[in-house]
Amino acid sequence: AVLDLISRGVKRKVAASIAVHPPKYYALVSFLMEWMRCPAAFEAMSIYVVFQFKQDLKLFREALDCVAPDTPELWVPIIATEPKKGWMKAVGLGNQFIAAFKKYWGIAAIMDLGKEEYGLMLDSEISLYDLHAQAGKGCVLAVANKIRLLLLIQP
Repeated sequence: AVLDLISRGVKRKVAASIAVHPPKYYALVSFLMEWMRCPAAFEAMSIYVVFQFKQDLKLFREALDCVAPDTPELWVPIIATEPKKGWMKAVGLGNQFIAAFKKYWGIAAIMDLGKEEYGLMLDSEISLYDLHAQAGKGCVLAVANKIRLLLLIQP
């Protein structure tokens, strides 16, 4: 189903900025697999993954290739530019500031490209599936409801 969407050329309205760092790669792999298995999610939302360093992107690609070989790179990788005063130490609140900076960097990249109308800041630990939905409808309902909630659009 996703390959059909790709061949038609998908015009998405929503883009998600996901900041990630090791050891959270497992969560991003899981999220990307759900996104690619759920046609409703794939059609509705582009994924921009923000890394702090090029080495982090390289490490993630290696991890993805190990866990899910031959997975197409249908998401957009972004490397955040180091702030003028440098990166905070990655301890305590420093981690929160780094994550927030990277998410905002991803939103800025989304705005610069100008393809989507809406931008979301997500954590990779989110699930796209409604695990309580009727069989076969879990991803469609969950994606529609989550996007409505996140964009504050009434159903």
